Amino acid sequence: MSLYRTDDVPQDMVDRRVEVVARLKALEDAAAPLVTFLQNANAVQELRADKQYNLQMLNDRYQIGPDQIEALYQYAKFQF
Repeated sequence: MSLYRTDDVPQDMVDRRVEVVARLKALEDAAAPLVTFLQNANAVQELRADKQYNLQMLNDRYQIGPDQIEALYQYAKFQF
């Protein structure tokens, strides 16, 4: 059974879906360095053990900065 007894999808819904998928992809790409880092158990373990980790070191070593942190936050929020 289809919604409202039609298989036609309104154009504004199609357009909105394109926007949402594009935004999701952009956030995913922006957060990728941080996601990759967090998936590396050795790197995360090293982060826990070494109190010298800071944002500058993460940026230098893993290309992770405030932009990637914000992107991951927005990506997670968008997924929710």
